Amino acid sequence: MSFEAAVSLEGMAFKADYYADESESIDVWDSDWNNHYMWVVTHHTGQLTLRIYLTPDSEAVDEVELESATEVPPEPSAEPAPT
Repeated sequence: MSFEAAVSLEGMAFKADYYADESESIDVWDSDWNNHYMWVVTHHTGQLTLRIYLTPDSEAVDEVELESATEVPPEPSAEPAPT
């Protein structure tokens, strides 16, 4: 099964790496997790492919496996043409 989905990735970022990076796609949830790290999240759109395994009687999902994930680039913003 393949589909496009909004994906949020959260985790720890070294404070010095965060301040050195100029990416605007990172949101800080806790800027002072400890002396060296902050808790961050970033949002993306991805094309996900899953493999879904059913129980032998096919009445329930037994397991879901992520086969691949590819980032879908954002659509270019529609800027008016210069006059």
